[in-house]
Amino acid sequence: MAWSLQHHESQLAPDLFGQLTSAVQIHKAEIPSELVRGSSAILDLERYSSHELEQQILSHQSIPGIVFYKDEIHRANHTLALLKSHWRLTQTELPIAFPVQITLHPEEPEYAQRLLERKLRQAATQTFLQCVKYKGMAQSKWSPPYRTEHTAQRETSNVQLLAIVFRIYSCGFGLVEPHSNKSFFDTKKGYSFFQQHGYLPVLSSLTPFADLDDTKITENFLNCLTALAEQIEIGPAYDQQLSKAKFLMGGYNPNTMLRYILLYQHFFSLYHSQAFRPFHQNHPLKHLFSTSPLESLTKGLRFLFPKIGSKDLNKWLWHVPQLSQSLPPRTKLGLWLVNWFDGTSPKRVQKQLRPKTPEKGVLNQSKPPQHVPLQKETQRLPPQSAAEIFSLEKTESRVLQELIKQNSIPEIVSLIAEPVVAKTCLPFWKSPCFRPPGHYRAIYCALMDKQVLAIKGSEPFAKDFCEFLTTMKSFRFTEHFLAKEHKLPGVVTASEALKEANIGLQYQKEHIQAFGELAPVPTPLRVLKWNEEMEKQYAKQCIPLLSKEIEPLFHMLLEHHGIGCILYHFPCSPWRVQHFIQECEPKSGIFQKNGYTLYEQVLEQSSPISKTIAVWLKALSRMLLLGYFPNDPAQYATGQCIQPQNMAIRGAIADIDSLKPMREIPLNASDLFERHFWQMVMEAMNTISVYLLGPFYPTDLGPAGGGYDLRPSQKRVRAHISSLVFSQWATIFCEERTKLPPTDRRVDGCFQKFVQTAQHL
Repeated sequence: MAWSLQHHESQLAPDLFGQLTSAVQIHKAEIPSELVRGSSAILDLERYSSHELEQQILSHQSIPGIVFYKDEIHRANHTLALLKSHWRLTQTELPIAFPVQITLHPEEPEYAQRLLERKLRQAATQTFLQCVKYKGMAQSKWSPPYRTEHTAQRETSNVQLLAIVFRIYSCGFGLVEPHSNKSFFDTKKGYSFFQQHGYLPVLSSLTPFADLDDTKITENFLNCLTALAEQIEIGPAYDQQLSKAKFLMGGYNPNTMLRYILLYQHFFSLYHSQAFRPFHQNHPLKHLFSTSPLESLTKGLRFLFPKIGSKDLNKWLWHVPQLSQSLPPRTKLGLWLVNWFDGTSPKRVQKQLRPKTPEKGVLNQSKPPQHVPLQKETQRLPPQSAAEIFSLEKTESRVLQELIKQNSIPEIVSLIAEPVVAKTCLPFWKSPCFRPPGHYRAIYCALMDKQVLAIKGSEPFAKDFCEFLTTMKSFRFTEHFLAKEHKLPGVVTASEALKEANIGLQYQKEHIQAFGELAPVPTPLRVLKWNEEMEKQYAKQCIPLLSKEIEPLFHMLLEHHGIGCILYHFPCSPWRVQHFIQECEPKSGIFQKNGYTLYEQVLEQSSPISKTIAVWLKALSRMLLLGYFPNDPAQYATGQCIQPQNMAIRGAIADIDSLKPMREIPLNASDLFERHFWQMVMEAMNTISVYLLGPFYPTDLGPAGGGYDLRPSQKRVRAHISSLVFSQWATIFCEERTKLPPTDRRVDGCFQKFVQTAQHL
């Protein structure tokens, strides 16, 4: 079974096919190595460490150097369709590489055996072998085009590149993969290849627009434009440098934004040029470029950057001379007189600025309920809909006894006997069950002392679950979870729930034995697996939302893992750092105008800063002493328990399935051990920085215009973070070490370096 250019002669115009075959003969002896793909897969395998291979497989479902047969076939067919469309409109060849031959890799069994010998983790090996089984490994040969004219001058080369990009979009194809949002220009390899050879290499992210609506086409083009703007070398020359202090654009890099505007203006000019008249009749971007320059650019900016206000937008347009002349005179005057401080009294708005958290109301229970009562947003779990695959009561009675003893909740067993499921995926705040904003896969039942019982994974029973999946797709989350995180969208797989329960149980057992108390992490109570009828219903709802390329992966994951839910006890409010910051974000302008002191006061009202961070650092220190890293660099794309979305503002840590036992790292792999340690330090530092800086992170803190210099606040905040994270952590670790020597002695060596770093701050 093989793919060949010769087999597609009937689908191409005779002149085009003749030019392609001539190009194959002309360049036969001098094909760049980038166009011979997959032939050295086994040699490439030896160049990477086991850790790097695991990271590539779990993050990208691939390994550098290999080519999947089915993916390469799709890529080849799309490339020929693009060449055919361009020839039909212009009678010229597009300067891109084209496929010549694709065959199955003869050494696929040997490659699989070599991979098994590397002794990667089972999840990584299994994931890759399943992909190979379905898609097959291939080797392919591509050819340069008939003409390969190029210039070494950067400006001329950039103009040629942008013209080729716009021709591709004009023919009804995009350069951004819709399911992963990966652009051809995310790296500099394609641009460097073009500069050297004068044509584009294999277009790995080529996407036909046949099945996309105007919104998706616009999104594809603007995402490509953003990727181009992030490459400084690409685009029209413009030497003006803008500071973030001058343009506080919600975190957007000002120079990237300016390049984006200039690139947009360049593509607008191309659309209206004589050279692109043949494409106008059915141009896929006609709805975007058929208006005035100012209206068209405004539409594009608002589509891609919805947070931009009118004043900020006009401020950017002012820096494009050709467009600034189109601005109304009143707007021009306003740009010089803009006042960043609106005079609102900090005392008056402080109460309104406080984020809405579940600390009051639903969590203020004097005693836990005897059973979870039904309310408008919940219902009982339908009988015979699930099978129990884990029970804390049956597995480890000691942990359950400690849970009841330490938290005074003897009713916990009866609460989980008849769990409730949500009727809606929307947030709700009724007592005792509630779903805070941002918790898309879990609802909570309030216990006493702000503890909660979490029910994670019941969303398939919700009446609006199908609408929820559609919303996920509109934000590109549906295929992101499948392609990037290897998770089923909107649900919890039974394997994921069982893994989370086993890790949580094992950690709690060791923590109780070492410190005599439960850790501030979830305690698993019960895991259920939904029946086949629920799985079929879920698949029926998902399949219409998936692309043909990603659908096989969906079926493979659903069949292998199933879907289910986990019930667990969480020792405090489930309000996470990320959700706290999201609540503050709409008021970020007021915070920035009034300085950091106002945000600091809001923090103290929500939860004492020093207490929260001390609980976090104590929990992390005990993890290290027990022989666990809270992070696994190989699974970075699937989330770490010390990231903002998993750290609760009351000090507990959620989703600890990212725990990495230190015993899995070989004793002679000191570099890998230290890499885990320092990544943990940086992740913890980042989470605490996000929490402390809030609306001032990651943008520059000043000066912010209007005469308000925030640089003293900036220095004070950074000093505060450094002293808390490094000095306080070193102190807490030493205190906890007196209670328990580290299970893995390598921790001592890492912490000695950590203490030395703290002393320099």
